[in-house]
Amino acid sequence: MPIQGVEQPKYIQVNNVLRLRKYDGRYDFAYDWYQDSETCLMVNGAAAPMKQESITIMYEYLNAHGELYFIEYLENGNYVPIGDVTFWKEDMPIVIGNPVYRKWGLGYLVVKKLMERARELGYEKVYVDEIYDYNKGSIRCFEKAGFMPYERTEKGKRYCADFCESIEQLDIERINSYEDNCFSEKALNQHGAFVVNGVFFYEVLITGTSEAMITGENRKYYEAVIEYFRFFAEHITTFQDAQGNMVKEYPKVELFEIPLKNIQPSQFYVDKSKKKEVSTFIHAKEDVIIPLKKFENEAISMDGHTRMAVAVEKELDNVLAFWSAEEADYLEYFVTEAQKRNIYTPYDLTELEHDEYEEKWNGFCDAYFAQGDE
Repeated sequence: MPIQGVEQPKYIQVNNVLRLRKYDGRYDFAYDWYQDSETCLMVNGAAAPMKQESITIMYEYLNAHGELYFIEYLENGNYVPIGDVTFWKEDMPIVIGNPVYRKWGLGYLVVKKLMERARELGYEKVYVDEIYDYNKGSIRCFEKAGFMPYERTEKGKRYCADFCESIEQLDIERINSYEDNCFSEKALNQHGAFVVNGVFFYEVLITGTSEAMITGENRKYYEAVIEYFRFFAEHITTFQDAQGNMVKEYPKVELFEIPLKNIQPSQFYVDKSKKKEVSTFIHAKEDVIIPLKKFENEAISMDGHTRMAVAVEKELDNVLAFWSAEEADYLEYFVTEAQKRNIYTPYDLTELEHDEYEEKWNGFCDAYFAQGDE
């Protein structure tokens, strides 16, 4: 049954290839999803496959409590079901049942679309009843969408998105300039300067390989700023205030040393002026920490190309790195394009003047990501 007093739409279009289709009582195609041990572990907390009767009971329960949809993806001109999601104020269980479509970021797109629906319905908050601690993919998905844990359960946590407080609802600006009188030179050099809603100023200063200190005018937005900061610096896991009080702590990220020659860039160019600024605070391998993804047995850099270019110039053969948990669907295409340009290591990166860099690199990125918005 749909939400009381609310008409459930037959379809919700997420983007040009992804949609939600209202549950119509037919779900024979979903049986295989719930025979997968990984899916069952994430949904039920046990790896045992679900029987047909249990799947029927599950769908009847979900349909009775909220808006149940099948997630469909456009394949060869036809929409095919790849998972399910149920939306109501108290919960938002979601499953990408077809493993082929996992790690594409589709779950995040669905969650964001349903959060839009929640706002349209006038909800101030929406909840996720429970995500198990070992379900790292769902945790990343919901936290990226603006959900925050608020209560522990036996196996995990409950989550809530407060539309007045979620990162996606705040106007958080990261200052990319190296000159701004509102911030310290150190914060600007580390790209740790932020403005929230145009009036609240924050600095996140890296104090160690995994530690940072946050300061700002209103503690209310500390966690939102930290979440935004960690999108660019995932290896920083411990945050304290100026008095040394713990603000936020995440699981440690393991750092390791890697030769520069073993890193495949996902970028083609570096900005000459930015490189000059960055060179002022890079003196040793510990100053260069690179997020990596594995792709066809290669270590692909997701960020930090200017720092690597400085490391090359300063003859630092090795840098520090970590394996990133962030989704990066674009990487395969970017690496292919880099290799077409004979970019195979940081030693091959092309240095450009600022205006040319803006035109060539930012133009390339804008053109690529615009495709996903069409």
